[in-house]
Amino acid sequence: MSVAKLKIDLSQGMIEVEGSEALILELYSDFKDRFQHMPIASVQPTLPPVEVGMDVPEAEPIAALPAPTAPAKITPPAKASTSAQRKVKRPSKEEPKLLSDLDLNQGPLGRLKEFHAKYAPKSNMEQNLIFTYFLRDGLSLEEITEDHLYTCYRTVSVKVPKALRQSVLDTANTKAWLSTDSTGTIKLTTVGRNHIEHDMEKAQNLNE
Repeated sequence: MSVAKLKIDLSQGMIEVEGSEALILELYSDFKDRFQHMPIASVQPTLPPVEVGMDVPEAEPIAALPAPTAPAKITPPAKASTSAQRKVKRPSKEEPKLLSDLDLNQGPLGRLKEFHAKYAPKSNMEQNLIFTYFLRDGLSLEEITEDHLYTCYRTVSVKVPKALRQSVLDTANTKAWLSTDSTGTIKLTTVGRNHIEHDMEKAQNLNE
């Protein structure tokens, strides 16, 4: 009689039988039928349960990405305070100069001293008008500057205004007898011409 061996592992039940071939075939047929009718889950090996207290490896923490940095804010240079700005000394405008080559003794209006003596100016504004009128109509000058007026003041021995440029501006803005621009050019206006020719007071000795 031949000896046969049957080994069956039902979810690690490990049935191992050894006997005659007829016995083995009978057992095999029996287990084969049971095996075919068993649920699939029952024949799948199960994982061993996790024991309490077992160290479960923790997942390594994911390194946090660095937060995006805001663009550097460019701070404009601080403006100087008003008080500091006031302390800065600005170069003063050059003083008017005497034009030694300016001939004031010729032209259709005669000499400046004689022409000036015809009038009785009561302010520096009227003085500015007399001199500008003489320079324009007597000498036919197109570009009259503070230097020309300064030379006229000195020639007739009249006190020069402390701020000649401001005096000219006042004559232009207040009386409109003259006009001036940023370059310093002084011009006679129609209003100024009318005033000196018709309204300005004449000297007393001429009216007698």
